[in-house]
Amino acid sequence: MIQFDRVELRYPGSPAILRDVSFAVEEGSFQFITGASGAGKSSLLKLMYLGLKPSRGRLSLFGENAEAISRDGIPALRRRIGIVFQDFRLIPHLSALDNVALPLRIAGARESAIREYVPELLEWVGLSGHLDALPHTLSGGQQQRVAIARAVIGRPQLLLADEPTGNVDDGVAVRLLYLFEELHKMGTTVLIATHNRALVERFSYSCLNVEDGRVSMVRGPGMRRPVPRPVGDSPAERQRGG
Repeated sequence: MIQFDRVELRYPGSPAILRDVSFAVEEGSFQFITGASGAGKSSLLKLMYLGLKPSRGRLSLFGENAEAISRDGIPALRRRIGIVFQDFRLIPHLSALDNVALPLRIAGARESAIREYVPELLEWVGLSGHLDALPHTLSGGQQQRVAIARAVIGRPQLLLADEPTGNVDDGVAVRLLYLFEELHKMGTTVLIATHNRALVERFSYSCLNVEDGRVSMVRGPGMRRPVPRPVGDSPAERQRGG
């Protein structure tokens, strides 16, 4: 699904942020992206959704050379990707429900389906009492959960999440990771950038570690502790089961 071949990223007049990066992300995989703050995790994700283009090397997404994708073709590609931005990027004049519903409306979903699934997903992330709330009335952690719900509501082929649990407590973080895992079980390829090593160690998934501008694969350590399962099925499970 994603192929980096000797990719370099630098800004004019600055040292390379990423250099000689080569790796592949297989379709249907789940991986963490780890590394210290400022190591380049966010830059790596930006390359993956064409927010940035490589300074050198070859990057392929969904089997297409990134250099060959026109500016007009980028929106169509991004509709296959769910993105959780570190700064949320919620639309300020839309309610929590309407922010989450936006990808479905763009895709032409029926309003009856939107009114069924969006409140259910917001309930799952702990925001059932905030459907009509505007972003500025929500805390940072609540805005983050709205952004996550928006990213996953359309069951994208690829989910890219930049520090998606950075503003929530450990219990909510595990619940959100469980939601990502359920999406993965339904076929979505998931990449999550995080510096939370304790959270990473709860799961058996491999990591792409970013250090000194380079990316290396670190195999998962094996599940050390069971992931607490929330009470009740997730919206993803309900859609799959019925």
